[in-house]
Amino acid sequence: MIWNAARNGRRHEAGRMVAVFEQGALRAHGPASPEAIHWLEVRAQLAQIADDPGAACELWLAATGFRLNRGESPDAEDVVVAVDQATHEWGRLRDSARARYLAPKLIVLRKRIFGSYQEVTRHIERRLVQVHEHHAPSDLRLGGWPDEVGVSPLTADPIVTGQRLGRHRRV
Repeated sequence: MIWNAARNGRRHEAGRMVAVFEQGALRAHGPASPEAIHWLEVRAQLAQIADDPGAACELWLAATGFRLNRGESPDAEDVVVAVDQATHEWGRLRDSARARYLAPKLIVLRKRIFGSYQEVTRHIERRLVQVHEHHAPSDLRLGGWPDEVGVSPLTADPIVTGQRLGRHRRV
């Protein structure tokens, strides 16, 4: 029902439905509970559907942080998926100010993840330096990847030396 509303352009309706479930999870289980994190990730996916990479990135970063802070292993699939989604959405940002704001948080979380691709973290750091040095306009597309990191034409996932970086799952 939520996904149908979102995909059919009724994003506000989908957001209201999610808010009801999320508030219930927060009241019943607390903000760092698996139930609350689930609804946070659903909101991140809704932001992706709405083509709002800034909001999606922030929500995926929050989900990653909550998962790590509640003691989930840095190599747990849900943790890796969340940080990979945050990275993907950061790469889609067109607003250089938002990219500068989110990059340090993304880098800190990526460095905490076991098996996190160092090439991707270095790329984020290089892009951040470029944005700072050139005072890039706010519509700069930040999604370009260096030569050693490509983008899958089928899934739009970053590819490092032929391996799939992110694993998507529907929440």
